Amino acid sequence: MTTDRRADRLRPPSTASGSASVPSVVGSGPTVPAADERKMARMRRRPREARPITRPSRHGRHGRENRSPVVRPPLPPLDTRIERFDVAVSTAAEFLRSAWSDLRDVSFEIGIMPPAATGAIPRWQVLREQKRIILYRIPIERLGHPHVDDDLHRRMMIEGAVFRAAAEYLDRDPWDLGPERFRFF
Repeated sequence: MTTDRRADRLRPPSTASGSASVPSVVGSGPTVPAADERKMARMRRRPREARPITRPSRHGRHGRENRSPVVRPPLPPLDTRIERFDVAVSTAAEFLRSAWSDLRDVSFEIGIMPPAATGAIPRWQVLREQKRIILYRIPIERLGHPHVDDDLHRRMMIEGAVFRAAAEYLDRDPWDLGPERFRFF
């Protein structure tokens, strides 16, 4: 049995009558309050759409709360031993390049381990012909024993290795490379 859609529509509410209920459908049937009648009319007009389920933002994929970030804005970013070594070498190398014109064209490079050697393990390698100084990170960090084990003394140990390697390149004493820097010791 087919029905006419126009016949299924609701009648507009009557304002003349003071009753709370108004007949809602043409023909016989139960009476529905006017507010409910409008709501039903709106619901019939809109086609149903598939909507994704939205969860509150505090919950993750499995319904648990998200974990807090490792680094929050007021904290400094996490750095590694390798990054600290690179920073210490580069700042010492820049100081030496600015103080000594002979070192301006020299490349300070960082290697992990030296090639296999007999006897003592070298901490750096000086190549004058190629204008290169290679500093080996693991021997400098592992074989150097600062008297106090903290960041400052480890950095001073790394800078000392850079100064000794540059002094070997220049055939000078390491204390002669930065006399103003060590004036107060």
